Amino acid sequence: MSDARLEQWLELTEATLQAPAERRLEALEKLAESRAELQRSLETDPPVAEPSLDLAQRLARSEQALQSMLEQMRVELSARVAAVRGVRRGASGYRPTVGNRPAFLSRSA
Repeated sequence: MSDARLEQWLELTEATLQAPAERRLEALEKLAESRAELQRSLETDPPVAEPSLDLAQRLARSEQALQSMLEQMRVELSARVAAVRGVRRGASGYRPTVGNRPAFLSRSA
């Protein structure tokens, strides 16, 4: 017999892994909040019996998949931050001309 809280933990993790890319951050926030509640519950009232072997294996696989997804997100975020920093560095020396000064003077003027 498995604890329903562990099954809920697994369901939340799997739902986060299956979330579309544009909703992933929202899913991760929801996962973090729900996991905090479940962790408090498990710490105050530990499960009476060990989880089933199948549940333990599924939990381990889903946690590994979540870890690799988070690592991939970190790599993507680092690349995006580096690109933004490069653009900012490239634009740091740029000074636009003042609007009230003409860009060139004509000889006829």
